[in-house]
Amino acid sequence: MDKKTYSTKVQEILSQPLDPDNPKELFNQIALIESMAFLAVKYSTECEQEIIHHESALRCKKGQLLPSLKGTQLEKQTELDCSCNDILVKLATKETEMKYWKNIGKLIENKVSLAQSILSNIGSQIKAGIFMEAVK
Repeated sequence: MDKKTYSTKVQEILSQPLDPDNPKELFNQIALIESMAFLAVKYSTECEQEIIHHESALRCKKGQLLPSLKGTQLEKQTELDCSCNDILVKLATKETEMKYWKNIGKLIENKVSLAQSILSNIGSQIKAGIFMEAVK
């Protein structure tokens, strides 16, 4: 599943309310939500690896350019930033994307936790004889 399709699917799943009145449906929702967690971690990890690559390329480029720069410290820094702008943009983009995937992972974790709490509550109600619909 590509990132765009996955992102759309996760947003759809996370925006759907849990169904506490139907334990079977709730189990299905939990399974579906948990199955989506792996890709969020995978995409976040891929972003982290790309960030490391871009940071390395940035250090390399700065190291190559620095000895040849002339002028004041401010002029050197400005020229260095201009020369490395393409890498800086890629780095910022990947950092933003990584934060997005980590937030998606947290949202998935929170939704699963909420669903598990609801299931635990349903279990307590069944033991107390209050929630008889689940037993039928």
